[in-house]
Amino acid sequence: HREINSKKFAASNGGDHNAVVGILKSLESTEVVVLESARENEWALKDEGRQYIQDGSPEWRFFHLIPEDPEGAPLTELVEAFKALGFDDKKAKMTQGQLMSRRWVARKGDKANLRLGGGGVPAR
Repeated sequence: HREINSKKFAASNGGDHNAVVGILKSLESTEVVVLESARENEWALKDEGRQYIQDGSPEWRFFHLIPEDPEGAPLTELVEAFKALGFDDKKAKMTQGQLMSRRWVARKGDKANLRLGGGGVPAR
């Protein structure tokens, strides 16, 4: 007995999957074939995901705006630079929170400065 994936069969033979399934169901009714239903999950990136692959994640992009200077940089300047990359205030706040919670950045004293933390580097 041989297993064949109807979706792959249709694609490799230039056929319509629904037509292949129809033929298979017809053959099943005459007991020529035995069909088993299998569920496959397909994952596809949305535009936002494709953008992250091309340009890097928001965390990676924000992180790389911060100078390696131990004093860091004023948060307002970093947020403005981040927004210039096409992000809004809400995304800037969320991204900053993610960076801080993972200890990739840390506040410097009472100032609204961020400096690089000791928690590694976010993935691109």
